[in-house]
Amino acid sequence: MSSPPRPGIAFNSAAHLADPFATYATLRARYPVCRVEPDGLCAITRYDDVQFAMRRHDIFSSSGFKPLLQPDWLSEECNRGGFMLAEDPPDHTKHRAIVNKAFVTRVVAELIPLMQQRAGELVEAIQEKTDAGRPVDFVQDFSYPYIGKIIGRITGTEETQTLEEISDWIAHLETIPPTRPDDAYIEELEAVLIKQNDYFRSIIRDRRATPRADLVTALVQAEVDGQKLTDDLLRQSLDLFLGAGFQTTIQTLNHAIMQLARQPGLMHDLRSAPALIPAFLEEVLRFNPPGHCVLRKTMESVTLSGVTLPAGQYVLVVVASANRDPEHFPDPDTFDIARENAKQHMAFGYGIHACIGSNLARLELKIALETILQRFSEVSCPADAELPWIDSFLSRGVTQLPLRFQ
Repeated sequence: MSSPPRPGIAFNSAAHLADPFATYATLRARYPVCRVEPDGLCAITRYDDVQFAMRRHDIFSSSGFKPLLQPDWLSEECNRGGFMLAEDPPDHTKHRAIVNKAFVTRVVAELIPLMQQRAGELVEAIQEKTDAGRPVDFVQDFSYPYIGKIIGRITGTEETQTLEEISDWIAHLETIPPTRPDDAYIEELEAVLIKQNDYFRSIIRDRRATPRADLVTALVQAEVDGQKLTDDLLRQSLDLFLGAGFQTTIQTLNHAIMQLARQPGLMHDLRSAPALIPAFLEEVLRFNPPGHCVLRKTMESVTLSGVTLPAGQYVLVVVASANRDPEHFPDPDTFDIARENAKQHMAFGYGIHACIGSNLARLELKIALETILQRFSEVSCPADAELPWIDSFLSRGVTQLPLRFQ
């Protein structure tokens, strides 16, 4: 057994951010477990190793997220807590049970009319822009306001703040650096985090005083073994739902539209047979997931692919690489809507940390595509190299997406 090699690959380099999948292919073939920059973090890239790390929470602790959620250079008031995301059993088990009680099928089903209405309104506005020959930015004209409306309804933020404020909060979260930034950045970040926490607290106070038939009220009232969530944990839960449910679904929708532009025949196929949309979406999630890495911390020494990781090691578990492992997905760099095992992707996680909102996300995406495909038969967009990508190696998405619809 050997210690992790250091092949000189930087996940925060311009080359990696431009085409991370080329990096992943190299690592899977030559350095499946190795140290990468920044900070000499260990990266795991093969499907079997990634699945093992996601399944064995006793060895790979989710506390690996804590340096990102609770950096020591932020004030205590700004630490995000990591509700469920950075927890292991027994806390994770207890808190997930409470959220499961609140996140019932009825709550999701009641959102369908809102999804259909909002998607219809936004498609109508895009049609007007297209008819007038004005440019369409799909991020600002559809994916942000569509997902923002739904998540805003779920978290109660639609009544307390604007979409621009939420977008600003998300943008700051995405660019939190792994090392201490300058004081000016810290001051700016803390102001944004404190403001968002105040919004969350006001929503919680409102639902305690005036219960409603919504998810926030259900979370406030839910109990497991006679225990309810504290106000701080409720704030953390809203942080998780808004932070995780917002950007990941937006970018999956962006990736889906980009794929339709890259393969025009797919758009015809889906218009002719809308029943294929779910299979198309699963392949989008496998082929181009919005989240590329999750963070873990080893609780004991462990050997993967002949390489031994020491206890206490922070690890990048690269789910986007696992999703293109040829040992599990034949011809993985080809987008194949008929791929039989596409749903074995790990875009929604795996094991006890599988995304609790995955069914909601799938429904949001399905209704959005159905509405778009009913109106438009063709779409085109610039090549990947011409698009503005988010400056992050943990996730992948665009800040703008200029499109032409017909």
